[in-house]
Amino acid sequence: MHCTAQFPDVQIFRFWKRLTDGKHLWLRNNFSTFTSQFIDTATVLLLLCSFGVIEWKLFWPLMANGFLFKVLFVLADTPVIYASVYFIRKHFRLEGHGAEIAQR
Repeated sequence: MHCTAQFPDVQIFRFWKRLTDGKHLWLRNNFSTFTSQFIDTATVLLLLCSFGVIEWKLFWPLMANGFLFKVLFVLADTPVIYASVYFIRKHFRLEGHGAEIAQR
């Protein structure tokens, strides 16, 4: 199931990387992850509802809550990603946006 969401995440990340010429890591990280987490949450809930594990009436409340939680977590991890890239570049003498560690 993880692959169902991971593939679009990688493709969207690469799309934004090409479009921004390797800049704006926050944009690539957030938009690719928002999309993949939406797909992941929807897929899991669709399967749970389809097999009767949870009732269909709970689909949208769980979808909204699960996706909101994931979006907030992604937004919170953006400064951590920037700090990690800064640390790695500084200590391993990597320079320029082409030397990003956070490639997918």
